[in-house]
Amino acid sequence: MFRFLFLAGVLLAAPLAAQPASQSNKPLNNAEGTFRFAIMGDRTGGMLPGVFEKGAEKVNLMQPEFVLSVGNLVDGYTTDPAVWNAQWDEFDAIVNRLQMRFIYVPGNHDISNPQLDAVWRERHGSPRKPTVVGDERPKCSSHGDIDL
Repeated sequence: MFRFLFLAGVLLAAPLAAQPASQSNKPLNNAEGTFRFAIMGDRTGGMLPGVFEKGAEKVNLMQPEFVLSVGNLVDGYTTDPAVWNAQWDEFDAIVNRLQMRFIYVPGNHDISNPQLDAVWRERHGSPRKPTVVGDERPKCSSHGDIDL
C-alpha cells in the first residue's frame, strides 16, 4: 500500500529534459478526446500462474493509451544469471502480447542487488529516466528513489 501511494505521488506531469524511460516500442493509443491508462500490479509475493497473463489480455480489450507498471515485475533477489534471465524472458513475453506501450518502473525485487540493477539497465535503461507520454513527461519512479 505504501509503495502504491508513493507511485501515485510521483506520477507528476512536469517537463524533464532527458532520454525517455524504458518502455516497450508499441504505439500510444491516442483516441481523440480520450485519455485512459492502465496500471498493472506487482507480480511477486505468491504469484499465481496465468493471472498476470489474463490481466494483459483484459488490458488489450480495454485499449488504454499506455500501461504503467508498479514494479516488482520479477521475483529477483538472485545472483544467478540463468534465473534472472528466465524471469525477465517470461515477463517480457507477457509484455510483448500487449497492443500498447508498456512503461517499466522498477521495484525492489527488480533491482535488489548490484547485479539485478545492471540487468535492469541492460534490458530497460536507467531506472530513473523520465517517461514520455505524448507531449507530457510524467515522472515514474521506484520507491527506491525516495529516501525514507
